Amino acid sequence: MNDRNQRRFKSPDNNYQQTNYQNPQQYNQNYQQTPQPTFNPQYQQPVQPNYQPQYQQPIAPQYQPVPQPTFQPQYQQPQQPTFVQPQQMPPQAPAATQQVFPPQNLFNNQPQTQNVPSINMTNESLDRLQKTIKFEKTLTTIGLIIGLLIFLAGSIFFALAYTQTTSLFPKKEGHYNGYLILTGFVLFVGFAILLQNIFERKRWNSILRSAKRAKETSDVLNYSVAFNSMLKRLALKEVNIMWIVIFLVTYLGVFAGIVWGLYSSGQWFYESEVLKINFDWPKWLDNAFTSTRLLCWIIFGIICGLIGLFIIMKIFDKKRSQGFEMFLGADATAILANVSAEKRHRNKIWLWTYIIAVILTILLPLAILFFIGWRSIKRKKVVASK
Repeated sequence: MNDRNQRRFKSPDNNYQQTNYQNPQQYNQNYQQTPQPTFNPQYQQPVQPNYQPQYQQPIAPQYQPVPQPTFQPQYQQPQQPTFVQPQQMPPQAPAATQQVFPPQNLFNNQPQTQNVPSINMTNESLDRLQKTIKFEKTLTTIGLIIGLLIFLAGSIFFALAYTQTTSLFPKKEGHYNGYLILTGFVLFVGFAILLQNIFERKRWNSILRSAKRAKETSDVLNYSVAFNSMLKRLALKEVNIMWIVIFLVTYLGVFAGIVWGLYSSGQWFYESEVLKINFDWPKWLDNAFTSTRLLCWIIFGIICGLIGLFIIMKIFDKKRSQGFEMFLGADATAILANVSAEKRHRNKIWLWTYIIAVILTILLPLAILFFIGWRSIKRKKVVASK
């Protein structure tokens, strides 16, 4: 082989150059014995690590049968009720310890549920109760008649004073303002008496029916309630009448005192650089009331009559209330204590009503009049000084 071919087929193996090209068998043998090249460790291909997935796919759980829900006792289907033989009611407690609701009274803000003391339910006590209520109904009938008469008389008197068509009220310029005010007050009082007696009569009828029904059924509890209601009505009626008399005496006395004082003072005359006063009170009052002195004496007689009538009624009610103590039984102390508590409560209500009414209708108007007079005098002094 020439040099050109030798350079072309030159092998890194030195044994290859010594072989004969024409002997292929020897060549193959030599080639197979040629060692394979080795690689340095730094150039080796990195070994792939064994991959262990961090998040393995969860294995599906095996199917397990769902347990059937069990019903709690409160959700179970209701059973058909079984008939139970009714038991006998326990014996009723004594009437003195039971709580009842007595009839409600006007102006009574105290709780109505309380222990009602028992009353001896006898024929004598029922007869006494019936007589008392019958007498009270008679008084209410008389009160109805009196209230109606006062209302009618006041209406007629008011019409005559306003129209001036009789000799009692001859025609003149203007109106009888004093008599119109008085008759208006009388109309209000008559109407109030009329309504109060109507309602009072209905209450007494209700108490009497309750007592008779309880006596027929031998119901000691309801009979005690009716009897206690009667005692409280009598005590509260005494308190109400007393305060009504106090109101009437106060207002009539103040009115009569002011009119009498102004009429007796004569003519008020005062003149100065600042103020001039000329009040002819007798002339003004006679024009308003025709006879001022007669009016004052009539009012004074009414006040004395009211006070005397109240004293007589109080003595009679005191004697009548003492006759009920024999029917109160063992609980007389408790009954009288309840009645006294009701009277104190009603007196307290009337007292505050009286104080507020006097302040608003008497003291406050007088204070306003004095203030207006003082301001007018002060203003005139300032004008005169300029």
